Amino acid sequence: MCDSGKTKKTLIEELKTLRSRAAELERIEAEHKKVEQKLKQYQFMVESAHDVIFFKDLKSRYVIANDKTLEAFGLPREQVIGKNDYEIMPKKEEARKNIEDDKLVFETGKPTEITKHMTGSDGKERWFQAIKVPQFDNKGNIIGLIGIARDITERKQAEEELKAFEERFSGLAERSFDLIFMTDAQGCLTYVSDASEKIFHYKPQEMVGTHFKNYLIKSEIPRVSQRFAENMKGRNLGILRMEAIRKDGSHVFIELNSSPILKDGETIGIQGIIRDITERKKAEEKLHESEERYRTLVESSPDAIFILGRDGRHLYINQSGAGFLGREPGDIIGKQLVEVFPEEEAKRMLENVLHVFDENRITQREVGIMLGEELHLFSRTLAPICNDKGDVVAVIGIAHDITEHKKAEEELLFKSTLLEAQSETSIDGILVVDSEGKSISFNKIFGRMWNIPQQILNTRDDEKMLQYVLSQLKHPEQFLEKVRYLYAHKNEKSRDEIQFTDSRVFDRYSSPLLDSNDKYYGRVWYFRDVTEHKRAEDELQKARDELEIRVEQRTADLERVNEESRSEITERKKAEEKLLIYQKQLRSLASELSLAEERLRRRIAMDVHDHVGQNLAISKIKIESLRESVTSPELAEDLEEIRDLIAQTIESTRSLTFELSPPVLYELGFEAAVEWLVRQTRQQYGLSADFKADGQTKPLDNNVRVFLFQAVRELLVNVAKHAQARNVTVSTRRVGNEIRVSVEDDGVGFDISQTGSYDYKTGGFGLFSIRERLGHIGGRFEIESKPGRGTRVTLAVPIDQESQNSRKERK
Repeated sequence: MCDSGKTKKTLIEELKTLRSRAAELERIEAEHKKVEQKLKQYQFMVESAHDVIFFKDLKSRYVIANDKTLEAFGLPREQVIGKNDYEIMPKKEEARKNIEDDKLVFETGKPTEITKHMTGSDGKERWFQAIKVPQFDNKGNIIGLIGIARDITERKQAEEELKAFEERFSGLAERSFDLIFMTDAQGCLTYVSDASEKIFHYKPQEMVGTHFKNYLIKSEIPRVSQRFAENMKGRNLGILRMEAIRKDGSHVFIELNSSPILKDGETIGIQGIIRDITERKKAEEKLHESEERYRTLVESSPDAIFILGRDGRHLYINQSGAGFLGREPGDIIGKQLVEVFPEEEAKRMLENVLHVFDENRITQREVGIMLGEELHLFSRTLAPICNDKGDVVAVIGIAHDITEHKKAEEELLFKSTLLEAQSETSIDGILVVDSEGKSISFNKIFGRMWNIPQQILNTRDDEKMLQYVLSQLKHPEQFLEKVRYLYAHKNEKSRDEIQFTDSRVFDRYSSPLLDSNDKYYGRVWYFRDVTEHKRAEDELQKARDELEIRVEQRTADLERVNEESRSEITERKKAEEKLLIYQKQLRSLASELSLAEERLRRRIAMDVHDHVGQNLAISKIKIESLRESVTSPELAEDLEEIRDLIAQTIESTRSLTFELSPPVLYELGFEAAVEWLVRQTRQQYGLSADFKADGQTKPLDNNVRVFLFQAVRELLVNVAKHAQARNVTVSTRRVGNEIRVSVEDDGVGFDISQTGSYDYKTGGFGLFSIRERLGHIGGRFEIESKPGRGTRVTLAVPIDQESQNSRKERK
């Protein structure tokens, strides 16, 4: 049941991702079309203009210059682009005046109009009426200017103007990426630009003199012939898309824009532009295929998916959504909420929809809807759909039926409550561990028997709990050896005795947790205090053995002294070897316990959110419904108090979820989680807390990410509780092959030379634990502090090269 719930939740997230990607593709396509249209307009306007048009940068260098500009200078493009007027114009006084005009535009940020005289490199003199307009980037900074100049010199003879026009047209056509053509009245090509080789793989001379039909597939000939006939009648038509044939027989998709050529009012042929749109056509087909896949996915979803307008009208609903209501999509699309749902439910839903419109953010809640005679519970998510300007134009919703899931949760809660009651009424201390040997549950008497402080129990820190346990035992190594053996032999049961340094004796019994299929889930430990029973047995045995002990004591003492003398060196070496092994095990155990703690925190947080939080929300809804149906003022007042208490509990549950395991660590990553933790520190302790990041990618293994987050959290708590600081800064940066995380405060500080590994004033054993775990993963731990000058703690870990290499391969 739980696995099915998680799969559906995953599908919902995937639907959201797919929907976001579809919207992004639609937006890109729309922007592509707008940009393409604007480029067409600008290209046509600039290249077909009879005026000089150019763009200069802030150093008055020509970046763009149309043919008219080159003509005015009398220079080729390579001698103009990238140079200023001093380098181009033969008369330097005219060049100086031009550059001064540019500076005026850059300084004032305003357009300026001027009339100027210019002598070209060919010695020709012209007069121009010009305007220079500043250009800005998206931050408002001037990046250059656009100039437009009109030649107001007396026009040449008509023949000279025609010749100049033909030369300009030819230059424009030959440099164009599009094919420019002309035909006679019969449809034979009289002119073809060089772009013919790129589009049709023919040289211009191969096409001139042939009929345009030679380059069309048969099915397109009637349509294009009809257009030719309309052009010959003097009519201008829109853009025509078609399929044409290349020289090698392959097909190419083109756009055709043609118009009549007039002479003395009579059409003597047509002229036009052909553009290769093959790649665009392929992109459009892929987008269409993607849209079809998304549509199929939405229609096959078991969840209700719908789109609503601001007035609550259904713009779309899938088959599952209509099926929940016992209707077809066609019966619902176009109708308002009040026409589909009961009036009160429709009113509440419309309020939620309007909230999404106004706030432009996603909302999620659980709702109860009567389907027939049965109440169904749904987890409903509403999300905004925005246009290119960011305005909300509709709301998309997804509703997932969680009725059966809720029933299962209630049953599980009852069973859990029953088991907890049985555990707490037991006279034995009970500890339950998971398949990894990490504690997940224990009763109150367990903590009392082992003298573990309540604050340690509340943290569920296995490492700290283990230290309290081992410190009380006579034979801690034997204790650990038995535990390791049972964890390695999962199906075995065990019963033995544990002796304490304070003479207490516990009877220890351990049994595996197995289901009906013998699947191993963990182990249960039972502890019973048998001190008094053992004491009575020991006293009896002591009376029997007392005489024998007195006789043998002197001999035993002498032998013990001799044995200790002989084995002192050997024992010392063994102790050193054991200490090294223990330290290594301690580092590994500390790391494993830390990760287990975080996994347990996350599991508990998810259980609290998915089970407790949702049950409380349903209880609140039911209380509110019951409140509306009662007539007794006293009972109504009591119900309101209960409802308020439940609401407060819901808020506390949410806070507890974030304190246990913030979702941001798993959803947005390490730096986002640390930034959230800094904000929490600022709010909880009143410190001035800041977060700084260098913006570089920081590939981290999941376990390292969890450990670093725990370490930063513990360091911030140490600062708040011990450092007496007013300001604290957390920073992350990447240095070479290391990722460094620093926590720096302006507190009282301390003398590092006078502190041992276990006694840092700002953190006690916590800093030692962090250092040991860092060493286990190949990292480093550094502390900089002086009394009265604050403290800086730096954690350095090596970069996860495997994750980094996989990212590079994906790129």
